[in-house]
Amino acid sequence: MSNRQLEDKQEELRDRKLAYALGISFEDLYETDYVINTDESKDGLIYSILIVFKDTSSKAVLQKIKDIDNNNTVYLRPNALD
Repeated sequence: MSNRQLEDKQEELRDRKLAYALGISFEDLYETDYVINTDESKDGLIYSILIVFKDTSSKAVLQKIKDIDNNNTVYLRPNALD
């Protein structure tokens, strides 16, 4: 397996975990455009993972996401994508 294939597999696994954590299907996730950020201390201790959805995301899918706030952001526990 090439490095690129391994990276693709790892990305797919992360996306599947993300979809599960958001309460949506893997297919629904691909109808969104998002950025993953972290809320962390100066020492690198991660308090939470922030998923920020862009305005180009499917509104229908955004409505399905549990715990999304008015800024189209979801806060996940630090190990949610492990």
